Amino acid sequence: QLEGSVNMLYFLGGLSAVFSCMTGYLLSRSGDYAGATLIQHQWLGITTALVALGIYFFRKKITSKTGSLPKS
Repeated sequence: QLEGSVNMLYFLGGLSAVFSCMTGYLLSRSGDYAGATLIQHQWLGITTALVALGIYFFRKKITSKTGSLPKS
């Protein structure tokens, strides 16, 4: 029942993170930001987007095969 909602939240979170990565990249190109902190922040944002979308697609694949996530 909640699985569909959780999947949607992962998807929306991943899309939001991708949008944030794109706008953050454009902001970084302004020249006002530089250094190791910028690079670390950039890669953490990209990782967040990839993990959220990866979890979404993994959960979608599992639920499409079994109809629901396995119970632990």
